[in-house]
Amino acid sequence: MSNPPLPAEPVRGERTAEIVARRLSQAILDGDLVPGTRLREETLASVYGVSRTPIREALILLGSSGLIGFAPNRGATVLRLTVDDIAEIYHLRGLLESEAVSLATQRATPELIGLLDGSCDRLAELHGAAAGEQLRADEDLTEAERQHRAIAGALRDGRCQEAAGLMRSHVGWAGRLAVRSLGHRLGAGLARPDQHGRPDRSGRPDQRRAGEMT
Repeated sequence: MSNPPLPAEPVRGERTAEIVARRLSQAILDGDLVPGTRLREETLASVYGVSRTPIREALILLGSSGLIGFAPNRGATVLRLTVDDIAEIYHLRGLLESEAVSLATQRATPELIGLLDGSCDRLAELHGAAAGEQLRADEDLTEAERQHRAIAGALRDGRCQEAAGLMRSHVGWAGRLAVRSLGHRLGAGLARPDQHGRPDRSGRPDQRRAGEMT
């Protein structure tokens, strides 16, 4: 039986679902939530001190990232992943998100620019927040903010190719951090993604037994 690490204090704030998703993804990558663990909304809501709505949104985010899967009558379950899987997920994200930001650059509105700037400002506020302590284990918030602002700046100025390249580079950077985090738990046989997050297929599957969150 496996449970997520308890936060120092309940999650609060405007981006609750994103914070919960990051904490859960870190728990998965660190091996605290092993493959096969069922992620029950009511249990997670109690652990993180939030309602089930942001928990549900966080699980959807993790599902789109490939860390968890959904099955009839079982709900969300942590998937069995290798470091190659993680690298492949981020490689695909880099392709899709760079194309998305390129299209967004061509259609950017003042409202969109304002939302992006606000998002970067909220990321900066996390540096000293309690939740920030949890997030620093996942990625360097200062570097993440710098990269986000660079992407927003290129989008604001209509520099499509630069915005796409910056987004691909950012996702690749995040992917390398994720692989390093998972690889620390798995030991030998790590995938070594290139700057765009592409794996070299040298990873080995995680053979740990699955737990269940009840």
